[in-house]
Amino acid sequence: MALDFVKHNPLSRGILEYVLRRRCHSTKAFVFVASPGRSGSKTLSDMLTGIPGIAAFHEPTPNLIFEPACGPDQAAYLRSMFFEKKIFYVLRAAAGHSHYVETNHLFIKTFAEPAIEYFGDRTQIVHLRRDAISVALSFYKLGEIPGVEEVARRYMLDPAGSGNLVDPTLLLQAGSGFEHPFYRCLWYWHEIEARIARAKAQYPNVRWHFLETDQLNDAGAVRDLCRALTIDSHVDEIVRRAGLRSNLRTEKKDVAAPQMDPLSREQAAQMHARLIEALGLDVDPCR
Repeated sequence: MALDFVKHNPLSRGILEYVLRRRCHSTKAFVFVASPGRSGSKTLSDMLTGIPGIAAFHEPTPNLIFEPACGPDQAAYLRSMFFEKKIFYVLRAAAGHSHYVETNHLFIKTFAEPAIEYFGDRTQIVHLRRDAISVALSFYKLGEIPGVEEVARRYMLDPAGSGNLVDPTLLLQAGSGFEHPFYRCLWYWHEIEARIARAKAQYPNVRWHFLETDQLNDAGAVRDLCRALTIDSHVDEIVRRAGLRSNLRTEKKDVAAPQMDPLSREQAAQMHARLIEALGLDVDPCR
């Protein structure tokens, strides 16, 4: 009872936050990754994990996921969870480090706004982009279809949800010709890119860094990213890790793939072109 009071009392929480912020006075940057997932974010985290001065994490606890029980105002719920829980974990992990790096596909979906506002001019964001077809095929082969099952509804954006920027009507309309689940995966990629574009416009003073997933294999591009993020030491060690792939999830794909209708990349490309035309989507989202 007494411990719960200390943990949840506004005064004690305020004191703890003040102490943790003081311990992070030398932290130069709080770096987050904006991506839909399946784009190399785990690979980027692994490149930085264990490097002195860098606290790097891939999808760390607490993960701010969508909670259907919280009703339609998910934004208010997620914002409250960021300030009640997330910031304490981040500050505690960042203390004594020059950089805190979190590679988390949930960032742009659930806590980008409060994080940018809280960390202010120390916020840096890596826009990590893999092509739409590769990302959508990866989710499709895993059987993770936006809005279709429990895990997807908690971790991915739902075409039937509120606040979407890319019109999902065709995907939800019986007889539209866009009922195939792969279209939902393609829609999801474009919705994430639209949200990233909105965040860039909303927060023009934030330092954004654009990186294609393939550039994680390029020593020069990795070195340039380190320079942009003001990572000054142990850069050679980070560069040596370029090209080491992570989080392939081949076992889950082996289980899920037989349950999905097989799609060739050529078929996927044709479906993508059809969706782009039908929805009037931007084929080259802004950087």
